[in-house]
Amino acid sequence: MQGTYRRFDPAFSGKVVRIAAALCVAESLATIALLVMWVPAVSPCRTWQPSSGAPEPIYGFIILTGLLALWTCILAIFWKHFAGLVIAQLRFDERQRTSTGWFAGLYRFMQPFRVNYTALLTVIFLSFAAFVGIPLLIILRHCGP
Repeated sequence: MQGTYRRFDPAFSGKVVRIAAALCVAESLATIALLVMWVPAVSPCRTWQPSSGAPEPIYGFIILTGLLALWTCILAIFWKHFAGLVIAQLRFDERQRTSTGWFAGLYRFMQPFRVNYTALLTVIFLSFAAFVGIPLLIILRHCGP
């Protein structure tokens, strides 16, 4: 990774993904801790089957958000490799924009917009952290004593 590109700053995006991974882990642990310690044992939220007055089975949603938190942590751990892939794609984009031929013309036709990848990845990573927090909000709102 060499420095900052016009549309991608790997250092800033790396910090954002690390923050998002830390938030995801904290939210996942808080969700599991609340489900185990705060929600009463007779609560309909603790059952695997939907019952009257309970939200949909929350365990499937917790597993889904746990997998998303795991993916965010993997991205944070292997960020340099992932950033290298993004940089390689940006270099390929630049070569295709400056080359001639029918493939380059097709490529320029298909890629008319220049995306700011730093902003895009920031929004994606922070929305991962927001999505992982949804089961925590469901438990706080519907499953308490």
